[in-house]
Amino acid sequence: MKWFDTGGEAHGFVAVGGMATGVFALGQIAFGVVAVGQGAVGMFAFGQGAIGLVAIGQGSVGLFTVGMVSAGLHACLAMIGIGGRGYGGVVSLTPWLGPASEPPDATSLAAVRDGSEGWVPLDLAADGTEIVGADEPARLDTRCVAAALEHGEGPVFAWLEHGAHGFVATRLMERRPPRWKQGKFWRLWVIQLAGLAGLAGAIWLGVIETLIGVLWSL
Repeated sequence: MKWFDTGGEAHGFVAVGGMATGVFALGQIAFGVVAVGQGAVGMFAFGQGAIGLVAIGQGSVGLFTVGMVSAGLHACLAMIGIGGRGYGGVVSLTPWLGPASEPPDATSLAAVRDGSEGWVPLDLAADGTEIVGADEPARLDTRCVAAALEHGEGPVFAWLEHGAHGFVATRLMERRPPRWKQGKFWRLWVIQLAGLAGLAGAIWLGVIETLIGVLWSL
Protein backbone atom coordinates (compact mmCIF):
# COMPACT_ATOMS: atom_id res chain seq x y z
CA MET A 1 0.00 0.00 0.00
CA LYS A 2 1.30 3.43 -0.94
CA TRP A 3 1.74 6.00 1.78
CA PHE A 4 0.22 8.69 -0.44
CA ASP A 5 -1.74 8.34 -3.65
CA THR A 6 -3.73 10.65 -5.87
CA GLY A 7 -5.75 10.22 -9.04
CA GLY A 8 -9.11 9.17 -10.38
CA GLU A 9 -8.93 6.03 -8.27
CA ALA A 10 -6.49 6.50 -5.39
CA HIS A 11 -5.45 3.77 -2.95
CA GLY A 12 -3.04 4.56 -0.14
CA PHE A 13 -2.52 5.30 3.52
CA VAL A 14 -3.51 8.84 2.53
CA ALA A 15 -5.61 8.83 -0.63
CA VAL A 16 -6.87 11.87 -2.52
CA GLY A 17 -8.86 11.52 -5.72
CA GLY A 18 -12.19 11.20 -7.47
CA MET A 19 -12.65 7.83 -5.76
CA ALA A 20 -10.28 7.51 -2.81
CA THR A 21 -9.69 4.51 -0.58
CA GLY A 22 -7.32 4.71 2.36
CA VAL A 23 -6.83 5.12 6.06
CA PHE A 24 -7.33 8.83 5.44
CA ALA A 25 -9.40 9.28 2.29
CA LEU A 26 -10.44 12.54 0.63
CA GLY A 27 -12.42 12.47 -2.59
CA GLN A 28 -15.71 12.87 -4.33
CA ILE A 29 -16.35 9.31 -3.15
CA ALA A 30 -14.19 8.35 -0.17
CA PHE A 31 -13.74 5.05 1.68
CA GLY A 32 -11.53 4.86 4.75
CA VAL A 33 -11.05 4.90 8.48
CA VAL A 34 -11.45 8.66 8.20
CA ALA A 35 -13.35 9.54 5.03
CA VAL A 36 -14.23 12.99 3.72
CA GLY A 37 -16.15 13.46 0.51
CA GLN A 38 -19.40 14.20 -1.21
CA GLY A 39 -20.10 10.56 -0.49
CA ALA A 40 -18.08 9.21 2.45
CA VAL A 41 -17.97 5.75 4.04
CA GLY A 42 -15.72 5.20 7.04
CA MET A 43 -15.37 4.72 10.75
CA PHE A 44 -15.47 8.52 10.87
CA ALA A 45 -17.31 9.86 7.81
CA PHE A 46 -17.84 13.48 6.85
CA GLY A 47 -19.67 14.55 3.72
CA GLN A 48 -22.88 15.47 2.01
CA GLY A 49 -23.78 11.82 2.28
CA ALA A 50 -21.94 10.15 5.18
CA ILE A 51 -22.08 6.50 6.26
CA GLY A 52 -20.02 5.38 9.25
CA LEU A 53 -19.76 4.55 12.91
CA VAL A 54 -19.63 8.32 13.44
CA ALA A 55 -21.23 10.10 10.49
CA ILE A 56 -21.70 13.82 9.98
CA GLY A 57 -23.32 15.12 6.83
CA GLN A 58 -26.40 16.54 5.18
CA GLY A 59 -27.60 12.94 5.02
CA SER A 60 -25.96 10.54 7.48
CA VAL A 61 -26.35 6.93 8.60
CA GLY A 62 -24.44 5.15 11.36
CA LEU A 63 -24.17 4.58 15.09
CA PHE A 64 -23.67 8.23 16.08
CA THR A 65 -24.94 10.65 13.46
CA VAL A 66 -25.46 14.35 12.84
CA GLY A 67 -27.23 15.67 9.78
CA MET A 68 -30.17 17.40 8.21
CA VAL A 69 -31.66 13.96 7.49
CA SER A 70 -30.12 11.26 9.60
CA ALA A 71 -30.42 7.75 11.07
CA GLY A 72 -28.32 6.86 14.11
CA LEU A 73 -28.61 3.53 15.88
CA HIS A 74 -27.32 4.80 19.22
CA ALA A 75 -27.86 8.56 18.96
CA CYS A 76 -28.96 10.98 16.27
CA LEU A 77 -29.00 14.76 16.02
CA ALA A 78 -31.00 15.96 13.02
CA MET A 79 -33.76 18.16 11.68
CA ILE A 80 -35.48 14.98 10.46
CA GLY A 81 -34.27 11.60 11.64
CA ILE A 82 -34.68 8.31 13.38
CA GLY A 83 -32.47 6.74 16.02
CA GLY A 84 -32.04 4.97 19.31
CA ARG A 85 -31.96 8.32 21.07
CA GLY A 86 -32.84 11.52 19.32
CA TYR A 87 -32.15 15.21 19.56
CA GLY A 88 -34.05 17.62 17.35
CA GLY A 89 -36.79 16.38 15.04
CA VAL A 90 -35.89 12.73 15.61
CA VAL A 91 -38.17 9.75 16.25
CA SER A 92 -36.64 7.88 19.18
CA LEU A 93 -36.75 4.08 19.01
CA THR A 94 -35.51 3.32 22.52
CA PRO A 95 -38.42 2.39 24.84
CA TRP A 96 -38.72 4.78 27.75
CA LEU A 97 -40.29 4.15 31.14
CA GLY A 98 -40.94 7.83 31.68
CA PRO A 99 -40.33 9.95 34.77
CA ALA A 100 -41.38 8.82 38.23
CA SER A 101 -44.88 10.00 39.05
CA GLU A 102 -44.03 10.57 42.71
CA PRO A 103 -43.74 14.30 43.48
CA PRO A 104 -40.43 15.25 45.11
CA ASP A 105 -42.04 16.16 48.44
CA ALA A 106 -44.46 13.25 48.93
CA THR A 107 -45.35 12.68 52.58
CA SER A 108 -47.66 10.49 54.67
CA LEU A 109 -51.00 10.84 56.43
CA ALA A 110 -49.29 10.50 59.80
CA ALA A 111 -46.94 13.40 59.03
CA VAL A 112 -49.85 15.60 57.92
CA ARG A 113 -51.81 14.69 61.06
CA ASP A 114 -48.82 15.79 63.13
CA GLY A 115 -48.96 19.26 61.63
CA SER A 116 -47.03 19.22 58.38
CA GLU A 117 -48.59 19.35 54.92
CA GLY A 118 -47.72 17.88 51.55
CA TRP A 119 -48.60 15.55 48.71
CA VAL A 120 -50.12 12.21 49.73
CA PRO A 121 -51.08 9.40 47.30
CA LEU A 122 -54.81 8.77 47.69
CA ASP A 123 -57.87 8.08 45.51
CA LEU A 124 -60.94 9.93 44.40
CA ALA A 125 -64.27 8.29 45.04
CA ALA A 126 -66.48 7.09 42.20
CA ASP A 127 -68.37 10.39 42.05
CA GLY A 128 -65.09 12.33 42.00
CA THR A 129 -66.04 14.51 44.97
CA GLU A 130 -64.48 12.66 47.93
CA ILE A 131 -61.02 11.56 48.98
CA VAL A 132 -60.70 7.86 49.75
CA GLY A 133 -57.88 6.21 51.66
CA ALA A 134 -57.57 8.40 54.75
CA ASP A 135 -58.42 6.85 58.11
CA GLU A 136 -60.47 9.88 59.18
CA PRO A 137 -62.71 12.36 57.34
CA ALA A 138 -61.09 13.91 54.28
CA ARG A 139 -62.78 16.50 52.14
CA LEU A 140 -62.03 18.48 49.02
CA ASP A 141 -61.55 22.21 49.11
CA THR A 142 -64.16 23.88 46.90
CA ARG A 143 -61.38 25.03 44.54
CA CYS A 144 -60.60 21.38 43.74
CA VAL A 145 -64.11 20.13 43.06
CA ALA A 146 -64.17 21.01 39.34
CA ALA A 147 -60.80 19.32 38.71
CA ALA A 148 -61.91 16.28 40.72
CA LEU A 149 -65.13 15.92 38.74
CA GLU A 150 -63.18 16.19 35.48
CA HIS A 151 -60.69 13.55 36.63
CA GLY A 152 -63.28 11.14 38.01
CA GLU A 153 -62.53 8.04 40.04
CA GLY A 154 -58.91 7.02 40.29
CA PRO A 155 -55.55 7.61 41.93
CA VAL A 156 -54.35 11.16 42.60
CA PHE A 157 -51.87 13.04 44.71
CA ALA A 158 -53.71 15.27 47.15
CA TRP A 159 -52.05 18.21 48.89
CA LEU A 160 -53.36 17.63 52.39
CA GLU A 161 -53.64 19.91 55.38
CA HIS A 162 -55.04 18.85 58.75
CA GLY A 163 -57.35 20.95 60.87
CA ALA A 164 -60.16 20.72 63.38
CA HIS A 165 -62.42 19.01 60.84
CA GLY A 166 -59.88 16.48 59.63
CA PHE A 167 -57.94 16.32 56.40
CA VAL A 168 -58.54 18.90 53.66
CA ALA A 169 -57.22 18.53 50.11
CA THR A 170 -56.44 21.97 48.71
CA ARG A 171 -54.71 20.80 45.50
CA LEU A 172 -54.79 17.73 43.29
CA MET A 173 -52.20 16.21 40.97
CA GLU A 174 -52.75 13.37 38.52
CA ARG A 175 -51.10 10.12 39.62
CA ARG A 176 -50.39 7.92 36.63
CA PRO A 177 -49.38 4.27 36.93
CA PRO A 178 -45.92 3.30 35.61
CA ARG A 179 -45.78 3.01 31.82
CA TRP A 180 -45.10 -0.72 32.01
CA LYS A 181 -48.54 -1.12 33.59
CA GLN A 182 -50.27 0.66 30.70
CA GLY A 183 -51.18 -1.57 27.75
CA LYS A 184 -50.82 1.13 25.11
CA PHE A 185 -47.14 1.54 25.95
CA TRP A 186 -46.44 -2.17 25.46
CA ARG A 187 -47.79 -1.80 21.93
CA LEU A 188 -45.67 1.30 21.37
CA TRP A 189 -42.57 -0.47 22.68
CA VAL A 190 -43.09 -3.40 20.31
CA ILE A 191 -43.16 -0.95 17.39
CA GLN A 192 -40.07 0.87 18.72
CA LEU A 193 -38.10 -2.35 19.22
CA ALA A 194 -39.06 -3.59 15.74
CA GLY A 195 -37.85 -0.29 14.28
CA LEU A 196 -34.63 -0.48 16.30
CA ALA A 197 -33.98 -4.04 15.09
CA GLY A 198 -34.66 -3.01 11.48
CA LEU A 199 -32.33 -0.02 11.77
CA ALA A 200 -29.63 -2.23 13.33
CA GLY A 201 -29.92 -4.69 10.44
CA ALA A 202 -29.73 -1.91 7.86
CA ILE A 203 -26.67 -0.40 9.53
CA TRP A 204 -24.97 -3.80 9.72
CA LEU A 205 -25.50 -4.35 5.99
CA GLY A 206 -24.90 -0.78 4.86
CA VAL A 207 -22.18 0.32 7.29
CA ILE A 208 -20.39 -2.47 9.16
CA GLU A 209 -20.03 -4.91 6.24
CA THR A 210 -19.01 -2.05 3.93
CA LEU A 211 -16.36 -0.91 6.41
CA ILE A 212 -15.02 -4.44 6.79
CA GLY A 213 -14.71 -4.72 3.01
CA VAL A 214 -12.98 -1.34 2.71
CA LEU A 215 -10.49 -2.02 5.49
CA TRP A 216 -9.76 -5.50 4.16
CA SER A 217 -8.91 -4.03 0.76
CA LEU A 218 -6.29 -1.60 2.13
